[in-house]
Amino acid sequence: MKQKTKFPAVLYLLAMVLVAGSLMSACGKKAESPAAEKIDKEAVAAVMGAGGGMQSGVTDVGRTEGALQIKYHLYIPEQRDFDEMIGTDLTPKIQHLYKAFNTIDPVTIVVETSDAASPYASQPYCAIDLTRKIYEQTNWTTLLAKDLFKVCKVTYLIREMKK
Repeated sequence: MKQKTKFPAVLYLLAMVLVAGSLMSACGKKAESPAAEKIDKEAVAAVMGAGGGMQSGVTDVGRTEGALQIKYHLYIPEQRDFDEMIGTDLTPKIQHLYKAFNTIDPVTIVVETSDAASPYASQPYCAIDLTRKIYEQTNWTTLLAKDLFKVCKVTYLIREMKK
């Protein structure tokens, strides 16, 4: 009488255990920790655009007192309706920012403006303070451009405001 070898069955079972183990370890991975998420000028500019001169976008990123601070250059050729122009430009970018980076909180966006006469000479206009709580509680699809300043804490940085 011939005995059947169990060698192929043992190999098959071992392969199944290895595959199951690797799948479980891949599924069990946790989200990136705050230290692991790369948030620098290049990463933020990839989401919000790079700025300078006649191009609106991020010019610098740093940390101040635990908050992510983003310097944002906004080119406003006509030099009027600043608050509404800022809201129109930044509202969708804020949404993308919070979707792209799960660990940012809080964020301060310092908006610097320039005009057609001197696009490379920007001056600080305001600082917009945001938190993840504000982001999550805001209905961004119905938010009007002029209302961005109503849902965020805004500090004006110049004395003569041109609204």
